[in-house]
Parts: sequence; C-alpha cells; structure tokens
Amino acid sequence: MSSNPTDNFPAQPANHNLFSYLYIMFWRRRAFIAILIALVSGLLLKFRRGSSSHEISSSSTAPSEPAEPATPYEAPFSNPNAPLEDDVIPGTYTIHLAPGYALDSHLATHHLDREHVAKILSALYKDKIVYTGTSISDPLLAKIRSDPHVSLISYEYLGVPGTSPSYLAPLEKCSGPVSERVEGAYQVLLAPDYGFESHSKVVGRDMLSLLDEKYNFHTNKWAYEVRGVDRGFLRDIRRDRGVELVVCVQMARRQTEGDLRPK
Repeated sequence: MSSNPTDNFPAQPANHNLFSYLYIMFWRRRAFIAILIALVSGLLLKFRRGSSSHEISSSSTAPSEPAEPATPYEAPFSNPNAPLEDDVIPGTYTIHLAPGYALDSHLATHHLDREHVAKILSALYKDKIVYTGTSISDPLLAKIRSDPHVSLISYEYLGVPGTSPSYLAPLEKCSGPVSERVEGAYQVLLAPDYGFESHSKVVGRDMLSLLDEKYNFHTNKWAYEVRGVDRGFLRDIRRDRGVELVVCVQMARRQTEGDLRPK
C-alpha cells in the first residue's frame, strides 16, 4: 500500500490562512492611510507656504499710505487787521525779504518789474531788503507770500499810522482768510451794565433796530451780532469804550472757540 508524503505532517488549522490574510490586510490598510495622510499634509503645507509668500509679496508691493501734504508757506502780515481798522492803499504793501536775498532775484522769481517797487527802505533796514510794492494784485500777492524768502508783509496806510482814535475795541478771529469769514458780520461784546441805549448814542445809530441777534451774559452783560457793517460803521462800534471785544463771524456756524454765543 503506497503512502502519501504529506501524511507524515500534522494537519494545519483551517483558520490559520484567514488570520494571516487579515493580518496582512490590516498593515496594508494602515500603510495606505499613513501615505494618504502624508500626501494630504504635504499639500496643505505647500498651500499654506504659497499663501504666506503671496501675502508677503503683496504687502511688500502694496503702495504705502500717502503722507499728508505739508502746510504751504505763507509769509505773515504784521498788521493783518489793518483793512478793518484803517484806510489802506489797495495793492500796496511793505515787503520784507530774508537777509541775504537779493531784490533782483526776488523780482525775477515773481516776474515783477521795477515799476512795482515804489521805494526801498534802505535807511531803516541795514541787514535785509525791505521795499514798498505797488500795483500788486491779489493773485500776485498770494504768490509773493508763498516765497520762503519773503519774511514779512505789511499793509500800507493812506494816512499816518497811529492817527486812529485813542480807543478801539480789539478785533478777534479776523486775521484768517477772507473766504472763511462772513463779510460785514461781527459779534460785539458790551461791558457789564452797559446798555444798548448808551451804545447807540456813541455809535450814532439805533443798534437795537440793526442787530441780527443778541445774547445775555450773566444778566448784566450783553453781546449781539450785526451784519452789513462797512469799515466806517465798524470803526464807530469799536470807538465806543463800552465795547469790550469785536469778533468776526466765521462761515462755519458751529460753536467754535472765540464765538460769543452762549455755550
């Protein structure tokens, strides 16, 4: 009787092959998941790096905020309220040049002729050029004032400065650009216990019938606003010693510092 060689080995359990198969599949699945996670992580990392570099490049190439423009230079007036206080010569000004700045250079810069120079005040100023300019229009005056080599400008009077009345109430808020003020409009502050009847006698007009509005301060002190005031009328108001202060009315009618209206 022939024998089978495999008969000499013990029989293998039936579930041994199944166990091996499951074990191999388990590790294959884990390896697949690990590779998948690595691929996804790599893609995410690459995406984040790309976004960061794009943000950096964008921020580096983005235009910076424009700087606020510097306030343009404007030579000051030594007597800015002169047109409201006295008669001035239209288009005529005393112009002070910076020390070392030649008159010819100044004239050439602003295309001025010698005819614009009425006189040079060399006897009064030894260290700089000061001259009286005539026939100067408002646009030309603005151009001259924008020159950093011009240090000061003064209005020229028709009369002799200093011949105004002995008392003139001070003016406030009147030295700014004319475009920011209401032409011919003023607020007037009266002294304590000083009434409109006395004020009207000094001014020579019935002020109660002319004022636009009035306000009471501390029960014994009045202020009022009046419009349509020309230079002569303004002087009459300011000559009254019962007037403490006169304020130019501004175009912006909001409550501002210096406004006499009650807070």
